[in-house]
Amino acid sequence: MEKKIQATVAVMIIFGFFCGTAIPELFHMDQGTYAGLLSRYGLQSFAGGSLEPTELFRFVWQNRILGLTLLWMSCYTPVGLIMHLLFLFWLCLSFGILLSIFLLRQGPEGILLLACCILPQWIIYGSVLRQEFSFLAGKKSRTTEMYQSDLRIYGRMLLECLAGCLLETWFGLYIFQLFLQQKM
Repeated sequence: MEKKIQATVAVMIIFGFFCGTAIPELFHMDQGTYAGLLSRYGLQSFAGGSLEPTELFRFVWQNRILGLTLLWMSCYTPVGLIMHLLFLFWLCLSFGILLSIFLLRQGPEGILLLACCILPQWIIYGSVLRQEFSFLAGKKSRTTEMYQSDLRIYGRMLLECLAGCLLETWFGLYIFQLFLQQKM
């Protein structure tokens, strides 16, 4: 059964990534006619604009904590594995979309821009996701009751997520704006 789950995870990662890379081409996003951050106007206004990091941090923290809490609570339900697989698919789909758009808009330098956007916070987020999947696997073999050790694990994941949010908000934003100022 373990190999079946690992195979399913691998399929979700690959399928999500390839679906994500196809979406920008299907919607002709390389022409800059779509709205959003990566449109021509969006990149120029973002490079010269000033976002308030504290407001951005609150937004990022609320979204990350909501996702983590939803995944963690789903470990106690029969649909926990499905929720985790759907979340993994969504992450890979998003990564594929970002990679495609950055390559279409920025060329080979788009890979560097994507790295600026996702590193270093996604090293920490990846660690949290690995812990979450390990927690889910452990819950399959134990009772679905909540123990104090479960809350400690959740607390540790929250602290790591907080560190990722801080990096994403201040360091990632700063590096991203520096990169765009060099390009504009």
